[in-house]
Amino acid sequence: MAQSEQRRLFLARIAVSVTFFTVGAIFANWVARIPDVKETLNLSESLLGLALMVSSFGVIFGLLITGKLIARFGSKAVSFYCAIGLALSLAVVSFSTNLLTLSASLFFLGFFNSTTDVAMNAQGVEVERRYGKPIMNSFHAFWSVGLTTGALMGSGFAGANISFQQHFLIVPVLFILLMIIVRGWLLIIDGEQDTADTEPTFQLPPRALWGLGALAFAAGLSEGALIDWSALYLTDIVGTSEALAAFGLAAFSASMVVMRFAGDTVTERLGAVRVVRAGGIAVVLGVGVALLVPNVWTTIIGFMVAGLGLAVAIPLAFSAAGKLPNIPPGRGIAGVATIGYAAFLVGPPVIGFIADATNLRLSFIVVMCLAGTMVYSANALKVGKSKVKA
Repeated sequence: MAQSEQRRLFLARIAVSVTFFTVGAIFANWVARIPDVKETLNLSESLLGLALMVSSFGVIFGLLITGKLIARFGSKAVSFYCAIGLALSLAVVSFSTNLLTLSASLFFLGFFNSTTDVAMNAQGVEVERRYGKPIMNSFHAFWSVGLTTGALMGSGFAGANISFQQHFLIVPVLFILLMIIVRGWLLIIDGEQDTADTEPTFQLPPRALWGLGALAFAAGLSEGALIDWSALYLTDIVGTSEALAAFGLAAFSASMVVMRFAGDTVTERLGAVRVVRAGGIAVVLGVGVALLVPNVWTTIIGFMVAGLGLAVAIPLAFSAAGKLPNIPPGRGIAGVATIGYAAFLVGPPVIGFIADATNLRLSFIVVMCLAGTMVYSANALKVGKSKVKA
């Protein structure tokens, strides 16, 4: 590879990593200030839940049309402009005065979050293809780093008694500048816009994506359930303090970050299918330990093992979806993302309903069962065999 091409790829990798970081950080800045938004706008839990549901509608709408947007404008333009839109949407939240205005702004926050997500993954697939080795996990690791950074930023602003309105006007400027810096390093992908005239505006996942979708659904629901319910499990079932419960969630997230940074090397050596199969087994074992031996440290260790197991499944599913023959990368990733996001959205409430009907320990068995299916759905990753070792 010529030196100039190596430098171009290196800069593209930085640009895609920065985009992943930006999306994770903006999302976390919003989540960290939800309590302040709720109190300032005097919203009940049910009204806040309604506003968050509207955001979910924005996510789904974005996923359904992103394939068309990429076919029309290319993933480089969609990544950049939708990331800018995401930052501006956070700024718009600062002007919310009631449920209606908050819901409207959150719709666009969800919309731009999902459109940027698909487009930046399409960029990541192309960078990975040109590198000729697995690197998708590192991009998703930067999303996790952004999530942690955004949470710390939100904590800092809240600790300094800065209102969410001021916070949400300051932070977008930083990320807009960051995206402007890396914009020119994103890749123009040949052939990406060839289907602009024939690509349908609204796209449901085609049958060829169902196997990868099943993998993304199992991993997404398991991850969402553990993020939303692990702290409550530690306080209500194990009987820990809130501080230790928060540490347990942090340990779960940290294990995912570590595995995502290591995942590309592990995948290159062992193959995507073996890594995801082992991951499914790790989730079953980790959650199983937490259920069978419900004391503080065995539970936290169990959740960390589950985090290691879940870390690479969705990045590898996106990577494979972007390499399916006869399906444009943007459409493939959007299809798998639609199913994966659906799991994130429906998973936590389903766990809650089961916990209400039985108890939280029994509801976690659902996570074990779904994670177990990853052992079989991992076979769908073989579609990327020519590009990513499987």
